[in-house]
Amino acid sequence: MPSRASANSIWRSLGSLGADTRLVSIAGKRFVTQSQPVPGEDWRIQYFTDWDTVLVTVRSKALIAGSAWAVLLLLLLYIRQRRLGIRARAEAQAAVEETLRHARDELERTVAARTAALTAEVAERQKTERHLRETQDELIHAGKMAALGQMSAAMAHEINQPLTALRTFLSSTRLFVDRDNREAASANFDMMNDLAERIAKITQHLKVFARKSPISFQTVDLSQSVERSLLLLDGQVRLAGVEVAKRLEPVPVAGDPLRLEQVFVNLFRNAIDAMRAVEVRRLEVVVAREGESCVARIADTGPGIDAEVMERLFEPFFTTKEVGEGLGLGLSLSYGIIRDMGGTIHAESLAPSGAAFVIRLPLAAAKEEEGSGG
Repeated sequence: MPSRASANSIWRSLGSLGADTRLVSIAGKRFVTQSQPVPGEDWRIQYFTDWDTVLVTVRSKALIAGSAWAVLLLLLLYIRQRRLGIRARAEAQAAVEETLRHARDELERTVAARTAALTAEVAERQKTERHLRETQDELIHAGKMAALGQMSAAMAHEINQPLTALRTFLSSTRLFVDRDNREAASANFDMMNDLAERIAKITQHLKVFARKSPISFQTVDLSQSVERSLLLLDGQVRLAGVEVAKRLEPVPVAGDPLRLEQVFVNLFRNAIDAMRAVEVRRLEVVVAREGESCVARIADTGPGIDAEVMERLFEPFFTTKEVGEGLGLGLSLSYGIIRDMGGTIHAESLAPSGAAFVIRLPLAAAKEEEGSGG
């Protein structure tokens, strides 16, 4: 049998790992020994496990446990990060909603303030438009009265002629009655009646022309407006020695008859004044239908219109006449009247001399369709 000393060199205890577990070295190789009593016997059973195997097992289990802890830690970190992300998104959404609410409130305040400002501006513009309309009406009426004032001499001559004839016919009729010449007296009465109707027609149209009235759209035969305007200026036309050539086609337009007559009176008077210093004085008036429009063209044989004057022709208070002969409002007012009726007016300088004014107005049917469509 080996001695105890040699046995101790083969078997050596390296330390306790527990109550019945120890680490030993046998012949230089380490083992884990575990002892367990045998029930009913005075024996103990010892189990030896290679230390290297235990280390591998422990390390594997430690690695598995470490990996599990690492996964668990990563999962906890992910959950925490996710919660932080959710909280950050919630806070960001709340901040965005708050910003949007402030922006919406500010926008509503801005819109309310702008709406109030626009309402006040619209009211002010409507007031200004009413004032401008009233001023335009006043200017139109003043233009009528100025035209009547400038036509007064010709009108006086126009009315004085039939009045003189009436006095002559009255004297001769008294003689015919005294001589019991009823046939001649009756003929004189007929002539006096015609003269009285002529005077009545002139004065009645003068009163209508001078009447101050708001613009009133109705169906108007433009050729009749031309005829009535020429009737008003008949005495002035004959005194100026102007030949009038008319080619008038009955064409209905939508407009104000009195204001249309004022436009034509202004244009005819300007044409008569323009031909004052020329030998051939001819006024040509054409009214015709062109497509869905009515065109009126007033041409004269005057000296024409210079290019510099053409550019400013329809400006208010611009005139080429001498001081006291005009205010420069006639063409400007005419332009506004035609524009308000949905039409246009422009001037043309003719070659070799002369000028023409062209008015274009929509037909009454076309104007009514446009109004119903709007």
